[in-house]
Amino acid sequence: MNILLFNHGNKPLQTRTTALFFWLGVFNVGAWVWAWMVFRPQPGPVGHGFLAYLFGLRHAVDADHIAAIDNVVRKLMQDGQKPVSTGLYFSLGHSTIVILARRY
Repeated sequence: MNILLFNHGNKPLQTRTTALFFWLGVFNVGAWVWAWMVFRPQPGPVGHGFLAYLFGLRHAVDADHIAAIDNVVRKLMQDGQKPVSTGLYFSLGHSTIVILARRY
């Protein structure tokens, strides 16, 4: 089962990785522009969101997270797959939990 985000067959890994980083950048900029436009009358939520974003970036480089992603990447490489988007899926899982926890 191939769970890669950009499964373009024989395209080079560098091209796929560049595309992934490009779309991540576009999404991040878009999300912050949206947040600024929606919460302009109330700057508090944007500040809280930015603080949560920074804490999330710091949390992303915790040793246990790096080890977990490393293990998954090594396993996918042993299976002959190119795990370009493994970190993306790991971060989406964390983000989903944060959003769900915030709602309840």
